[in-house]
Amino acid sequence: MGTHAILFDQMVLPALQRKEFHRPQGQLLFLEPGSPLAKSNPAGVHSGTPNFKEMSAAAALAFDVRHRVSSADSLARVLELKTLQKNAGLWFNEELAPEPHTLYHLAARLLETVVALEMGAAGAALLATLVAEWRSWCGVMSMVAAPDGEVFSPCARFWNLRHGPTPHFDSAQGPRQGPGLQVATAALRCLLGKPQLGPARTEPWWHNPTGGAGIEKLRSLVAPGQPLHALRPIDGNQTRLAKRLTVHRWQGGHIAALDRPLTGDEPWCDWIEVRYGDHGHHQVTGYGVDGQTPVPPAPAGALVARSL
Repeated sequence: MGTHAILFDQMVLPALQRKEFHRPQGQLLFLEPGSPLAKSNPAGVHSGTPNFKEMSAAAALAFDVRHRVSSADSLARVLELKTLQKNAGLWFNEELAPEPHTLYHLAARLLETVVALEMGAAGAALLATLVAEWRSWCGVMSMVAAPDGEVFSPCARFWNLRHGPTPHFDSAQGPRQGPGLQVATAALRCLLGKPQLGPARTEPWWHNPTGGAGIEKLRSLVAPGQPLHALRPIDGNQTRLAKRLTVHRWQGGHIAALDRPLTGDEPWCDWIEVRYGDHGHHQVTGYGVDGQTPVPPAPAGALVARSL
C-alpha cells in the first residue's frame, strides 16, 4: 500500500469525516534529524515529501486531541512545520502543486483548522496561524485565477506528465491538457464566496475521495461566525514561495511563470498562458515544462505581480 493511501485515505480523510483512524507512528512521522522531537522519537526520523509531513502531523494532532491524550508533541510538530514553511516558502518545494498533491496539502491544513477549533483556547494560536496561511494561499491563488475563480497556474510536481499529459475538466469546455487544478479552483471559489462551476457544481464531486471529499469541510468553515468566513486574501506579493512566481495580467488573460524549476524526478510546469472567455470558456494557449520553452511575451500594458 502506498504512503498516500495510508496518510490520506486511512488517516486524514477519515479524521475529516469524524471516523476512526490510526495515529501515524514510526517512520510515518517523517521527522527531520534536526527536529527537537527526534531525540525522544528516533524511529520517527525518515525522509519524506512535504505533503507526507503535513498529513502525518495533522493526523497525529487530530488523534491526540480526540483521544484526550497529551497533544504537546503533536502540536509542537505542526507548529514546527509552520516555522519551517515560513522560511522555505508556502508548501515548501511543492508550491502550487496540482492534483492530487494540492488535495493532500489542503486536506491537511483543513484538518488542522478543524482540530484547532476543537481545542478551544488551547488551539487559539494555531488557529490564528492557520487563518493567516489560508489568507496567504488565497492571495497567491488569486494571482493565477481567472475572474470567475478558475485557477490556471504553473506548478511543482506536474505529476500527470509521468504517464503522458492527462486531461482535466474546466468550468465549461470539458477535457483539455494541462495541470489539473480543479481542487484548488473549488477551494478558492469557496473561500472567496464565488459560485462553483465545473465538476464542483455537483454534489457528488464533494464526496469523491479523488475530488472534493478532502476539502468538503471547507464549506462549513466559510459560514457566518466561522473562522474562514469572508476571508480577506493577503496580497500574493507578501508571500514567499520556494520559486518566485511572476504573473502578467491583462483584461483578456494572464501569463504566470515560476523561476527556473527545481531539479527532481518529476517535471515542473514552469509557465502557463490562458485567455479568458465569457461564461468560463477560458482557453489555455500554452504551457512550458522544465524550462524547455521560453515564457511568451505578455501584451503591452499588462500588469505585473510577483511573490516573494
